[in-house]
Amino acid sequence: MKLFAALILSAAALMPSHAPGEAPADFERAQKMFIKELFLKGDYFQSIHETRRLLYYRERQGADSDYDFFILGNYYYGGQYKTIVHMLSKKTGSPDFRERLLLSHAYMKLGLFSAAFAGIKDLEYGGVAENFRLPLLLSRIDPLMHDFNYRKVIEEIQRAKPYIDEGKYGELYSSLDRYRGLPYRNIPAAVTLSLALPGAGQVYAGKYLHGIISLLGVAATATAAWYYAGKGNRGLEYSFVFFSSLFYLGGIYGAYNSAGSFNRDLDMNFVKNFRERNVPEYRPVTERDAAELLGR
Repeated sequence: MKLFAALILSAAALMPSHAPGEAPADFERAQKMFIKELFLKGDYFQSIHETRRLLYYRERQGADSDYDFFILGNYYYGGQYKTIVHMLSKKTGSPDFRERLLLSHAYMKLGLFSAAFAGIKDLEYGGVAENFRLPLLLSRIDPLMHDFNYRKVIEEIQRAKPYIDEGKYGELYSSLDRYRGLPYRNIPAAVTLSLALPGAGQVYAGKYLHGIISLLGVAATATAAWYYAGKGNRGLEYSFVFFSSLFYLGGIYGAYNSAGSFNRDLDMNFVKNFRERNVPEYRPVTERDAAELLGR
C-alpha cells in the first residue's frame, strides 16, 4: 500500500502544474532554447519529441505549420525518409511549397527519382519566391541527372533562365553541356569487334585483361580442337570445339556488358562531378531557420 501511494505521489510530481495551453512564458522560452540546443547538436529525434511537447502545452497556437515543418526537417536529418513520405501523404490538404520540396528530396534519398521529379514538376518558377527559384531548379534537375537524362536537364535549365541569375545559368549550362564530349563506347561496335576478333570488343571498352583472356581462351581451345581433329580423336575434338564456342560467345556477351559498364561509369562520374560543383546539400531547416522559429 505504501509502495502504491509512493508511486501515485511520484507521478503527481512529474505531471505539469498547468493545463495544455496554459504554459507560463518562462516554460515556453526555456523549452524553445532546449529544442534549439538539441537541434544544433544533431539530436534530431529528441528535438522532435521536445517540439511536440511544446506544441502540446501551446495547444497548437499560431504558426504551427512552421513547427510541423521543423519536425519534418528533423526527420530528414535523422534519415527517416519513409516517415516523411508517409506523413505528407496522410496530410489533410495539399502540401505547401516547402513540403513538396522536402518530399521530393525524401524520394531522392530513397532512390525514387521519377517520383522526386513528378512531385515538383508542375511548380512554376514565377510562382515561388525569388530565393526559392534556384533551389527549385536544382531540385528538378537532380533526379533527371540520376537518370542520365541530360537533354531534359538542359531543357529545364533553359526553362528557368528568365528567373535565375544570368551567371548561375551560364555556369549550369556550360557544366552540363560537357556531356556531349563524353567518350562513350558504342555497344554495337563492341559486339561487332568481338565477332571479328575474340576479346577485341572488351579491349575497346577498356577491359584489357578480360579481352586477353577471351582471345587466349578461344585460341587455346580452338588449337586443341584442331590438334585432336588431326589425331582422329573425335570425342576430344568436339569437346574442345564446344569449349571454344563458349569462350567465343562469352566474349561477345562480355563485350556488350563491358561497353555498357564503361558508359554507366562515365555517366556516374559525370553526374557526381556536376553535383559536387553545382548542387549544394539540401537543408530543409537551417540554423538560421531554427533561430528565427525558436528565438535567438
